[in-house]
Amino acid sequence: MYRYYFNMGKWHILVKSLNPCPEELVVDYEFNSDPDIVIEIVLPEDLYTHLPKIFEKFNIEKGAIDLVKYNQSNINHLRAIFKDEWRYYDCGSLESLLFRTFYTLSHKEGYKDVLIHASAVASDGSGYMFMGPSGSGKSTIAKMLAKECIPLHDEIIVLHENDTNFSIQGSPFHTNLMIKNELNPSLKAMFFLQHGKELSIQELKSSHAFVLLFNQIVPPMSFNEDYLQLNKKSFDRISNLCDKLVNSIPSYILKFSLNDDNLWQKIEGMINSERYIIKD
Repeated sequence: MYRYYFNMGKWHILVKSLNPCPEELVVDYEFNSDPDIVIEIVLPEDLYTHLPKIFEKFNIEKGAIDLVKYNQSNINHLRAIFKDEWRYYDCGSLESLLFRTFYTLSHKEGYKDVLIHASAVASDGSGYMFMGPSGSGKSTIAKMLAKECIPLHDEIIVLHENDTNFSIQGSPFHTNLMIKNELNPSLKAMFFLQHGKELSIQELKSSHAFVLLFNQIVPPMSFNEDYLQLNKKSFDRISNLCDKLVNSIPSYILKFSLNDDNLWQKIEGMINSERYIIKD
C-alpha cells in the first residue's frame, strides 16, 4: 500500500492507495495528531512509476504541494473518510483531488474561500491579481514584480470574501518563488495578462471582465455533497462571486514584455494617471 502524509497549510492529510504497490514507493511520515482527512485512492499501474515525481516537491514542513507538473495522471476514484462514513467520487487528476481536499477542509471549518488560477503581489498594503491561461505569464510577471513588490504566489491564490471587501493571500500549494509570508491584503485591482511588444493597459467593462474571471476560478467542489447538486451550487456561487468582483474591483487587460524594467512602477503610474489607459 502506498502511504503519504503531508500538510496542506494547517491541515494534515493522509493519502493511501487501495491496491498494492512496490515497497520502495512507500513514504510514511508520522504526525503528532490524527490526520484531518484520509484519502484512499485506486491508482492505475502505470502511475506508480510517476509517484516519486508527483510527490517529490511536496514539502512536509511547509505544506507545499506541486500542482504545476505531473497533474495529467488519471486517478480512477477515491474514497474519503468523514466521521467513519465512506464516500466515493470520480477524480480526474491529482490536481482536482487536491483542490477538492482544500475545499472540503475549508468548508468544514466554515470558511468561504475560493481558489483562483492567478499570481498575485502586495504593494503598499493592497493586493493585485494577475490571471490568464497557461503560458500567459502569471509566473513570469510574479518574478519580475518581486523586485518591487511582495509576491504572494505565482500560480494559485486564495480569495476571501469579507463583509466590506475582498482580500487575497497565497495558497498552500507549491510555488517556484519559495514564498514565506502570511499577508492578506485587500484586493485593489485585477489584471488579465497578454504578451505584447510594449506595455499597455486596457480598462475592461464589467461584462468583459466577468467572462475572463469566471474561467480562472477553481470550482468550489468539496467531497461532502451530491455531485450533481454541487455542480449547480458551484456554478451559481461562482457567478455571484464574479458579479460582485467585477462590479467592485477595477479590471484591466495588461500587455507586457520581458524587457520591461521597473514594471510595477510603470503599471502603478499608468493606473494612477489614467491618461495612458485604453478604454474597453
